[in-house]
Amino acid sequence: MGSCATKRGGPLCYNRGMNKKYILGGVGVIIIIVLILVLKNGGNGGDGFKSATYRIEGEDVLLVNGSAEGFKYSEPKAKTDFNNDGKADVVFLIEKTSGISTYYLVAALKNDEGYWGTNGVLLGESAPEKIEFLDGKILAGGKTIEFVEGTLLEVKK
Repeated sequence: MGSCATKRGGPLCYNRGMNKKYILGGVGVIIIIVLILVLKNGGNGGDGFKSATYRIEGEDVLLVNGSAEGFKYSEPKAKTDFNNDGKADVVFLIEKTSGISTYYLVAALKNDEGYWGTNGVLLGESAPEKIEFLDGKILAGGKTIEFVEGTLLEVKK
């Protein structure tokens, strides 16, 4: 199993079995690090916003991988930087699936730890085809929505 060689004044011995253990241990550490990074990001390959807490109808809704009891992530989505911190925030829909399906527009603000979810603004029973930004406002489902101090607010016409 092991072998020795003479090198500069003394024997140099190694055990091939020990080398394999070190290699496997190193690979294991790398796998653990990758898993931690993936889980920190919500496990969705960059879609960590699908694993955050949002405020819907006065209740906190914790999405985990895009779903929660009675709620789920829904398209479309759009990215912008609401709070001017240089990080891409995400605006998307959450569908209430219990009872009559209704759609809420929410925002996920990117920070160093992941995403922070906002409140939801009720859009209605049908999902808009797209979400747009115009003059710092969000346009979705025939509604105009502003982001004010961490809260989404519908602009009344």
